Amino acid sequence: MFYGPCIANGYTNAATFKANYLDGHPFDATLPSGTVFWQRAPGRRLTALAFTADSERRSYTAATLDRLRAQHPVKEELWVISPRGLQLEELQNIREIRKRLPQPKKT
Repeated sequence: MFYGPCIANGYTNAATFKANYLDGHPFDATLPSGTVFWQRAPGRRLTALAFTADSERRSYTAATLDRLRAQHPVKEELWVISPRGLQLEELQNIREIRKRLPQPKKT
């Protein structure tokens, strides 16, 4: 079973990210273009997110994430990292959001 918060890569290239959670268990990963990182544990809350993609590095603090949550409340979080910055989407809309992501590169 998979849960939110999820992180989607909206870049045309791979993105490396570090996600910090309220439970104190950080996670580092590399996401191929157009793919989504899913949680395997329920009830986690994202408290900070940093990523690098296309030679661009961005970091988002808990205050920034909370401001985005207040501006766009959702039931289950899907965070989309892209050249346009960080967007918060409703996880239940994943099928529509995947259509807007770049196609994963074939290997």
